[in-house]
Amino acid sequence: MPGNRATVRCLGFGGCVIVAVRGSVNVHRVDQIRAASAAADSDHIVLDLRNVSAIDASAAPALASLCRRAQSSGGSLCIVTQASGLRSRVRHAAPDCYPPFYDDIGEALEASMTARENAIRHSA
Repeated sequence: MPGNRATVRCLGFGGCVIVAVRGSVNVHRVDQIRAASAAADSDHIVLDLRNVSAIDASAAPALASLCRRAQSSGGSLCIVTQASGLRSRVRHAAPDCYPPFYDDIGEALEASMTARENAIRHSA
């Protein structure tokens, strides 16, 4: 069905990158998310999952890996979703690297931009 096509789009905002996902998320979609965020010119990522119809359990470890990659390069990952099941799956998949979750895109962007500003201050 054309209306249910899954998409991954990137948009730069305030020195951060918003990766907006539509459709279902599985481990293969997370590979697309990882590629899109790696191609972006920022290590501070807001992953917008508000328009996701389903999230496969196999995606949680891959999202945790994305969080580790962002943090290891001095960046951050914020996830926007109201799906409480995803939050608990990611927490169980990677208790050592649990990204902050937000219900609101504005709050996530504010947190991401603050993390970016702090990283710039600490590197100066």
